[in-house]
Amino acid sequence: MRTVILCGGESSERDVSLASGRSVARALLERGHEVVLVDPAAAVPVLAGPLRPGDAVDGFAVAKEPPSLADQRQWRQRMHA
Repeated sequence: MRTVILCGGESSERDVSLASGRSVARALLERGHEVVLVDPAAAVPVLAGPLRPGDAVDGFAVAKEPPSLADQRQWRQRMHA
């Protein structure tokens, strides 16, 4: 099965979404699925992929502070462009 995982986005929970998206990708890869990670707010939306079973997925640390309002505005503009 081929799967696209949307993660990231513009909210203050962006880091949590990126970390959980990568965890879901790892689990799907372990079960033999193909995965593409997409962050619609990133400058380059395709974060990884297509990943195939056996490929590694980099980890992502959750920040201790929410993103700045300027960062959130920038991500919002990218998502709605």
